[in-house]
Amino acid sequence: MSPIIDWAALTPLLLIFVTAVVGVLVEAFAPRKARRSIQIALTFIAISFFEDRVLLLKRNQEPLCWGPPSGHMKLGETMERAIHREMMEETGNTCKILMAVDTWQGRHRGREVFNVTYVCEMTSFRVDLSEEHSDFMWIPVDALASYQDLTLLDMRNWPLLIALAKEYRLKQRDAVVGGMKE
Repeated sequence: MSPIIDWAALTPLLLIFVTAVVGVLVEAFAPRKARRSIQIALTFIAISFFEDRVLLLKRNQEPLCWGPPSGHMKLGETMERAIHREMMEETGNTCKILMAVDTWQGRHRGREVFNVTYVCEMTSFRVDLSEEHSDFMWIPVDALASYQDLTLLDMRNWPLLIALAKEYRLKQRDAVVGGMKE
């Protein structure tokens, strides 16, 4: 018998929720003098795959390295909308967002950022590069470790994250189909 709640699939979303709630509580209950204005950019990384290959883009700006499509939210934009916008701008392609798999907070280009890493399935191998990137490559998922020195990101667990996201998508699809049969 399968569990009612799939905690493994919900863990990244719970982490995002708890982080947001803690931030709101700190702001609400901190003494007025202790409060300070912190501007945090909401950013994302989209581990993007099609079939059994992962897309990496070569950046034109510092740091000059390879990485997956990424970007930031604009004011009034949802994270999902930001991913679709940036994906279209950077690759000329669309994607299906499968799930959030990681979060981190730190500094990037001199500003505080809160980043969410998603696994996204591209709709094709077609890539039309933007001016932000000079090249692209599709790497077999099982060969990612041999490309680790090209990026600043740790890609060792990406095959596992992609497999987890694919399995999650199938469970969602089965739940919807199962719900329709009843």
